[in-house]
Amino acid sequence: MPCASKAIIIGGGIAGLSCAIALARVGVFCTILERGNPKEGASIGVSGRATNAAEELGLYERLYREGMPFEKGNGALDFRNAAGDIIAKSPSDPYGSETRETVGVYRPTWIKIMTEAAIELGVEIKAHTTFTAIDNRMDGVTVTTSSGEILEADFLVGADGVSSATRGVIIPDGPEPQYSGQFSMRWMAPGPRIQPESMYMSPEGRLGFYYLPEDIVYVASVMTVPEGERLTEASTAAHFRELLQSMTAPALQELRSRLRPDSEIIARPFRWILLPDRCTAHMGQGGGMALEDSAVLAQCIRDYGSVEQAFEAFMKRRYHRVSTVVHSSVELSKLEQRESTPEERALYRNQAMAAIAVPY
Repeated sequence: MPCASKAIIIGGGIAGLSCAIALARVGVFCTILERGNPKEGASIGVSGRATNAAEELGLYERLYREGMPFEKGNGALDFRNAAGDIIAKSPSDPYGSETRETVGVYRPTWIKIMTEAAIELGVEIKAHTTFTAIDNRMDGVTVTTSSGEILEADFLVGADGVSSATRGVIIPDGPEPQYSGQFSMRWMAPGPRIQPESMYMSPEGRLGFYYLPEDIVYVASVMTVPEGERLTEASTAAHFRELLQSMTAPALQELRSRLRPDSEIIARPFRWILLPDRCTAHMGQGGGMALEDSAVLAQCIRDYGSVEQAFEAFMKRRYHRVSTVVHSSVELSKLEQRESTPEERALYRNQAMAAIAVPY
């Protein structure tokens, strides 16, 4: 028997849906409040122990069928220079033999998979809805929604991102997310697969890509952008075009040929914070940590006698692991900005990956 029967989750993206699925599987009725459109976005890679969490939540088999699996040792994490030459290889099996194959998946597809799974488990999803008030009681929580509805539950989960409005209410004097000095720029390039899929580097920045079954190539890049510089649609496109033009590898030339004046480039700053939540970037583990968090929270709610005991156990199990990912991401960002060698970055990244290869 779980120690709680009802939960309210603010946010219906990857974190909120995976949390609801995990809790529903152990007998907790969940209500999700989602104000926007969680189906927007580019792609996500589910790798390492996150594949085990996806399996625990009953999601991995469909993820594998509808996404793009990567065989272990595929070289997608190798570092290549602008000409396409390998300058630092990644381990052939960085997360160990107990994990499932990494899967890249189009974010709208992943959200669809999770939404359907959540509904099948009886999760209530209130779309275009957020909260206007949160009242923490001794025996639970009361939430007033933007539609005026009053909801009650045993506990609440804030899964509304790095700029969480939930966190702002619960921890009003808490720290704000810090800008890392870099931006992520992502593009969904139309057309067939391009090989070799890998990480390419030039003085302008770093870029990697992989193919998705929707007949698109997901392109993810990282570039240093001074704090305070406001990126417009035009300046984002210019930055991205300069990065592609700085690389002469045949694969990048093919990518460049697909870039059009109206191509949509999604630009987001890398920001980080370490509280009971966090933001990850260079480790590529944000969605993965959400899946792991969800699996562990459900285990704790199932196995402990009170919500307070469950939360305490959750923090003990998760804080060190999550902080390793956050601090490793921040350090990798710093290494890139001070123009360290690819070998240094690969070594640090591989050490961090080994650290989180242990079971969650």
